[in-house]
Amino acid sequence: MTLRGNPDLGNCFRALRCSAPFWSLRYHDETHELLSVRQDTVEPPRLSIDRGAMLTAVTEGGFGYCATS
Repeated sequence: MTLRGNPDLGNCFRALRCSAPFWSLRYHDETHELLSVRQDTVEPPRLSIDRGAMLTAVTEGGFGYCATS
């Protein structure tokens, strides 16, 4: 797995181990470019990047969550 922005991150995710009967890892990577015109004037382009991960574990009827922001 190669993840945009950090190719080693895929190896780190693959190395994760957990004794919970069920766990999952979700990685999110989204890029937005905004182009706009205001009062007949072109505004500078804006770029936003949203990137993070969420880990969920279920064990003995309990749920655990952690995520980046």
